[in-house]
Amino acid sequence: MELQNVNPQDISDAAIRDRYLNGSRSNFTFHFLASEMGTEVGFLAVDINPDDVHFVIYGLFVPPTLRRRGIGTRIIEAAEALGRQHGYKKAMLIPKSLDEGFEQSDIEEWYRSLGYRPLLGGTCNQYVKDTH
Repeated sequence: MELQNVNPQDISDAAIRDRYLNGSRSNFTFHFLASEMGTEVGFLAVDINPDDVHFVIYGLFVPPTLRRRGIGTRIIEAAEALGRQHGYKKAMLIPKSLDEGFEQSDIEEWYRSLGYRPLLGGTCNQYVKDTH
């Protein structure tokens, strides 16, 4: 899985480009095009804030035609590796689907299957994972 920091006009898949353009933004947010063997397969938004304890995964998107093939899992693994490269030992996210057709419980269960657990004392349904 390759994560590329690209300009939106360089993304050929309309659904991925739309998610890229409408993703959350802050001074520390970075957006990445996920690709495998030269094919666009998804989008990732993360916060890389050196003052924060957690590497924050804000957005993950895989086009509907590519889902249920393990791509989301590989994007999460690449995100966690990126966090480790920046010195983070924990990743944090809020499991929430932005697409209709996914039950909240299914999204939470998927993240649990990847090792994420609810943050005790956290707000907004935050999940964390030790990634070191």
